[in-house]
Amino acid sequence: MLLQSMAICVEILITAIVYVADALQIIKTPEFVKHIEHLCWIFVHDKDL
Repeated sequence: MLLQSMAICVEILITAIVYVADALQIIKTPEFVKHIEHLCWIFVHDKDL
């Protein structure tokens, strides 16, 4: 259970960092990173998968 919780927290943290960095235009994120970020967000939050 601890490992699963840690994995989800790390995934959400990375997704949030990429999203905010791209929204504020701090760094130029490649398009494939945005797709991976969006996919991770869906995997964590979508209950129908």
